[in-house]
Amino acid sequence: MDFLVGDRLSAADLYWACFSQLVGPLPKVVNPIPDYVAAFYSALPEVVAAALDPILLAHRDRIYERHIGLPLDY
Repeated sequence: MDFLVGDRLSAADLYWACFSQLVGPLPKVVNPIPDYVAAFYSALPEVVAAALDPILLAHRDRIYERHIGLPLDY
């Protein structure tokens, strides 16, 4: 699955990639947020954690690597 909808980048891909940071931040190597911020976003209710499929995070990683750019710079 390269894209969420169709065979090219769409707003849905970008929205998901950015929104996903709220439920599973990118690794600190590419997303240098402070530890207290990462801890806040990593504290998920069980139902949310259970729904966070690894394929969605892999998609997020791919979109950041290919289209948004890494590492993030604040």
